[in-house]
Amino acid sequence: MKLKPSKIIILLISLTLLAFVFRGCGWYGASISGRVVEEGTKKPVADAYVIVRWQSRVMAGFAGGETACYHVEVVNTDKKGDYTTPVWWSPGWHSPFGHSTAVNVYQAGYEESDLMYDKIHSYRQNIYYLKPFKGTKGEQLRYLLEMIGVVSCGTKENRRENIEFYKSIYWEAKTYVRSKKDKSILKKMRYRFASIWSDTDAGLTYKEAEEIFEMKLRERFR
Repeated sequence: MKLKPSKIIILLISLTLLAFVFRGCGWYGASISGRVVEEGTKKPVADAYVIVRWQSRVMAGFAGGETACYHVEVVNTDKKGDYTTPVWWSPGWHSPFGHSTAVNVYQAGYEESDLMYDKIHSYRQNIYYLKPFKGTKGEQLRYLLEMIGVVSCGTKENRRENIEFYKSIYWEAKTYVRSKKDKSILKKMRYRFASIWSDTDAGLTYKEAEEIFEMKLRERFR
């Protein structure tokens, strides 16, 4: 039986959509390797935290759309500054419209270099650069608060796996606290941590966040 062109087109569209559905039932991330070095000296930065986020395009009609982060892995560099992320698989539905990765790097006393976003020096070679932080203590605190935000994706279970990263950020931040304003930044950090360990997805008050931090995290953050 010979199919009409219109039916062939419909069949092809149906098969494509079906493939999207099955692909959306789970997704995996391949292992990624790279190196973290200091800007200028190119010396390896050991024990740095490398944050890799897997993102996908969320369909908005058939053109455009927004990027949503659905998984994060945090690993440490070795003595040579090298790192490798594990292979992972995530159940559930994910957008089949392509995915990409984004990388951030953290080590106490450093900040990301502009070379982090140089496609020739960094992304193509998976080499990422840090430089000693030369700003004020207040600027460093605000930078650390921003760094917490780079892992704010994936499920709560996924984010809870990164407690060592959160602890490192919090311990460094505590050494910079001098003023009432500085203390308020620490409070914002505890709020974000408490939201991850909260049993509800509803928004928390600062009072509720402090109670959760005291009950579930205070001892673990010592």
